[in-house]
Amino acid sequence: MEQVLLVRYGEIHLKGLNRPFFERKLIDGINNALRGFGAKVRREQGRIYVHGIAPERMEAASDALTRVFGVHSISPAMAVEKEWNAIVEAAACLTEQAAGGKNVTFKVFSRRSDKGFPMNSETINHELGHVLLERFPNLTVDVHAPLRRSWARAACRAERQGGQRCLFLAASTARLPAI
Repeated sequence: MEQVLLVRYGEIHLKGLNRPFFERKLIDGINNALRGFGAKVRREQGRIYVHGIAPERMEAASDALTRVFGVHSISPAMAVEKEWNAIVEAAACLTEQAAGGKNVTFKVFSRRSDKGFPMNSETINHELGHVLLERFPNLTVDVHAPLRRSWARAACRAERQGGQRCLFLAASTARLPAI
């Protein structure tokens, strides 16, 4: 299980044929902001992922990213193996970090781009929500206006070492850039 940061960006898609240019400029800005963190920045499927930051420096890296022009939000996430138990553990870990012992409402959103994954998105929503409710009695489901949102994205890719790794993003909170 590896901690990553999910960086969302806005308005670049409105630039038409210049989109790749603006995405490269945004990644350059992210790399400059994270100089000294040992971060690896990767763009996949319309998202930017930041890997390789030490867990104790994640908060400082998130703060640095909030000052990059074009960044819409930053969420902590976990990259895990393509197994249900690993996904559940990642979601539980991130829920603990985000909610702690507070009474909060939540909703699980999932997107399954790997159609070979045995569960569909709706089943992931229900099953993961059920597990989180059992583990955290202080949570309440609110599908209309949750205080916390848990994203479950099963976007799997082949690793260079062989096998597949599921980039499961159990992001339970989003940090917005400071204005």
